[in-house]
Amino acid sequence: MVLVTMTIEQRSALGDNSRWLEQTGRLLANLGFELVEPDRTDDSDTSHLLVAIRPTPTQRHFDPDEIACWTSEGGRGKAAKLDRETRYPIDADYSWGLISVTDRLG
Repeated sequence: MVLVTMTIEQRSALGDNSRWLEQTGRLLANLGFELVEPDRTDDSDTSHLLVAIRPTPTQRHFDPDEIACWTSEGGRGKAAKLDRETRYPIDADYSWGLISVTDRLG
């Protein structure tokens, strides 16, 4: 399973990355995606969209096949997609804009 987190924050701002990935794995164990709202107790104001792109669909829930999103390139927005063929990890600056998560059934 590939765990895709989309944020406009730098990775270092997420704190302990190994703990973050472990928690993400637990959240997505039975789901295809999850929106994690900010923890207001520590003044966080950033939401995170977590998406699981699995090599084989589970057929138990929404099984993401593709994520369409926007990245920043040269100060301009550029349409991008993530799927099973995408090489991970990705080093990209995600931009504001529509994010579409498509299920294996369309």
